[in-house]
Amino acid sequence: MSLRCRLFQTLTGLFCLIILCSLPARAEVYEFDLTDKVDPRYFRVFGSQGSEQFTELTDEGVRIAITSTEENRVQPSGIISRFGLNGDFTITGTFKITEMEIPKRGYGAGAKMMLEEASGFCARLERINRPRYGEVFKAQLGVPAPPEPGDRDQNRRSFSQDHIPAKSKSGKLRLKREGDQLIWLAADGENETFQELRKENFSKGRITDLSLAGQTGLAAGMVELYWTHLTIEVDNLPEPELPAPEPESRPTETANNPTPQSTPTHNNINYWNWMIGAGIALLVGCIGYLIFKK
Repeated sequence: MSLRCRLFQTLTGLFCLIILCSLPARAEVYEFDLTDKVDPRYFRVFGSQGSEQFTELTDEGVRIAITSTEENRVQPSGIISRFGLNGDFTITGTFKITEMEIPKRGYGAGAKMMLEEASGFCARLERINRPRYGEVFKAQLGVPAPPEPGDRDQNRRSFSQDHIPAKSKSGKLRLKREGDQLIWLAADGENETFQELRKENFSKGRITDLSLAGQTGLAAGMVELYWTHLTIEVDNLPEPELPAPEPESRPTETANNPTPQSTPTHNNINYWNWMIGAGIALLVGCIGYLIFKK
């Protein structure tokens, strides 16, 4: 190979490297290992009417073990984000249900992922056992509804849901927003292939809350489950407000939240960068070949 050819190849490689580095990142991926001491600057334990006591942060993941009776119907519990999300995103949570009594009533026992949007839209994706439906994924959408005359609730919502059969008590739940569309997806068991469950119009507004929870469906029964991993991919990385951990005097939020040990890892996904760079390299290589061939 001649010196001129070597020089041409070197310059072509440098040119492509400059192009790749100058192109903006298309997405950023945040990986939350929920088995590695959840950082309380990003998440806090939540519940209602004392149900937060049923969530524990363990080395096996976020453990939610709820026992509900007819006299004491326990509200859902889990972890909720301290940050918001803007733009397009893909949220994937990994769960495993280790024990669950089949409920005789209520809206289903199992694992639940929830999104709350600033203007009142909400989305819920659940892996539950529900009376009349059995083992299912439930894809639920809530949209703001005008209050009825004399209604004191000014934040009414209209809900609709689809039920899709499920087999395994472990798997992954995914909520994906593309523009003004929201897609509900799920992977059943060890299967890495996601099934699209539902696709609906949704708001482009800011997501204020993301939560991973467990529930008995406000019915007598017992459920134990773990959330082990959470992945968030966003086109425009939000700048989350991350307050310092709550004081020790706030047991409902901090008793189960250890001192920050691990923060989420994130990686840039530059698929378009590599495709454009490869195209440019191919084009320059072809032109160079034609020139030196002459």
